[in-house]
Amino acid sequence: MQYSTKQYRFPGSDNWERTGALYVGSNDKKIISITSKSTNEVWIGSTKAGVLRTINNGGAWSGRDMMQTTLIFKLMADSRNDVYSCTNYGVYRQDAGAGWIEKNTGLPLPIIIYDLLEDRAGNLYAATFGDGIYRSVNRGDEWVKFSAGLRNSFTRTLTLDADGTLYAATNGGIYKLVNGESEWQEISGNLGALISGGAIEAALGSVYCYTNKRLQRFDFDSQAWSAEMPDTTINSLYTAQNGWLIACTNDGLRKKTSRSSPWERFGLAGKEVWSIGENATYFFAGVGDGNVYRISKGFTSVESEESDEMVIFPNPTGDFAALRSAVPIDELIVYSSLGVELLRTTHPTMLDVRPLPAGMYYCSIRTGSLRRLYPLSIVR
Repeated sequence: MQYSTKQYRFPGSDNWERTGALYVGSNDKKIISITSKSTNEVWIGSTKAGVLRTINNGGAWSGRDMMQTTLIFKLMADSRNDVYSCTNYGVYRQDAGAGWIEKNTGLPLPIIIYDLLEDRAGNLYAATFGDGIYRSVNRGDEWVKFSAGLRNSFTRTLTLDADGTLYAATNGGIYKLVNGESEWQEISGNLGALISGGAIEAALGSVYCYTNKRLQRFDFDSQAWSAEMPDTTINSLYTAQNGWLIACTNDGLRKKTSRSSPWERFGLAGKEVWSIGENATYFFAGVGDGNVYRISKGFTSVESEESDEMVIFPNPTGDFAALRSAVPIDELIVYSSLGVELLRTTHPTMLDVRPLPAGMYYCSIRTGSLRRLYPLSIVR
């Protein structure tokens, strides 16, 4: 089989590059959290070097009132584009032009905040070291304890699934909070003594939890956990905008693209990766040597010339998408996620999506008598 070196832009894994003008340094200065609040603005938090941000996709990084003496456990951008910092001194919020504002009313200081999560209603949940979970209904202005049902007060991580159900990993169990309820329900099941309060992430229609060097997946039908990717040290889990589940490990990145698909390498092999985040254009990964790497969402790879698969590239796209097919395309129709026809063209080789807003779409492509449906993501 002959392979072309012509560049098609679709998911690959070998094109990570180090971003510019940043080196936090060694001595435990890990890039432990990454978040994005706009198209180009990305924030990073480290264990011993505070908070930095970039406004040009990592071309350069600058301090944002730094917080150099503070341990940063998590950064989170909420639905209003305010950035919160989880620290060993509580919760802080970055308001435009006002610096970091302490948001600890109702919290028993001093307190370590490991994780912060926003639900669909805009409520905030804080995972604490030693005092359970707290909730704020007013953007962190006041916190109220929200730990009913938890049997262990050392809470590590929080996650939210597509249905709005919250999940919490503690040092003694895995719990869920159904939308609208006020008490956590334990779903530890057969995990037993394996539980150690590791990373947890709701993704791919399931819940994944890392405990004692084992990644476990929860099956809702059997209410049991099963092991995946054993003997791999996982530092964090992340659900990408395209639906992938990504694991940051001590040997690079792994990704899982569907519930039934195997785990695949996603680059940075041999590096201790602690965090990953993204904006509209790039994935960003923070590693243990204090550097941040990035890879374009329109990755370059090699395609078989004999492949009969349709390829839309780049996907996600923001303006134009090229169409590659082994046979001529007779007709292309773009539908909204609700099935409304938006665009129709014949014999296309390029698709102009500039008239469409950002979102998920479906392309119905006809070649001869065969018609297939392909997802298309538009980002701005």
